[in-house]
Amino acid sequence: MPRRTIIKTLNECGSSIKGFCYRSPRHVITYLMHGLIIIVPLAVTLWVLIWIFNIIDGMLAPILRWAFGRPMPGLGFAIIVVSVILIGYLGIKIGKKKAFDFIESNVIRIPIVGSIYGGTRQIITSFTTSTNSKFLEVVFIEFPRKGIYTVGLVTSEVSDRSGKKVLNVFVPTTPNPTSGYLQIVPESDIIRSTMSVNDAMKLIISAGKVYNKDIANMLLQVPESESKGTVLEI
Repeated sequence: MPRRTIIKTLNECGSSIKGFCYRSPRHVITYLMHGLIIIVPLAVTLWVLIWIFNIIDGMLAPILRWAFGRPMPGLGFAIIVVSVILIGYLGIKIGKKKAFDFIESNVIRIPIVGSIYGGTRQIITSFTTSTNSKFLEVVFIEFPRKGIYTVGLVTSEVSDRSGKKVLNVFVPTTPNPTSGYLQIVPESDIIRSTMSVNDAMKLIISAGKVYNKDIANMLLQVPESESKGTVLEI
């Protein structure tokens, strides 16, 4: 294509874009915002994946560099992933023979190391099991002060010596529900609901954008003296 034709085409495109910007500044801003909404989550996701990849791949980088005499990008990541899969496979297949149970029982007995290992395993297990086994039900509690309600997920129920129930309630943070607060709440201070865990997660992750409009009205209609045993039909 001749140089003059290319320059003429570029000038025409530039003039069209310039004219569009002058005629429709609001449309430009709208398109910009929508473009950011599409690109930013993808960019952040890609950045996190690359960060995780580099961390895992870098664990074996010195050994592979020594073995091959040069860097081997990606090989360390592949070795670690395959090793984890193999360990998981062996853990399922020979777990019945108590091989891994024997190792685990001895690791837990080691001071400090056992506490770190046991706590880490419980956390990982709680977030890799099914949702139904992780949380018992969705409730509402007054948190962080009286008169303000928040969504809580019951993880377990216990009874004291007098027979009164006390619930361990996990209060997730928004928009990251994997972090939060553990509240030990008497049964008399909670409001039970029929909300599913999935709906509660949507409410939390969306920062309240996705919610049932009847929740607020139902909570306001619950007298404080009658909160015990109340079940919100949501």
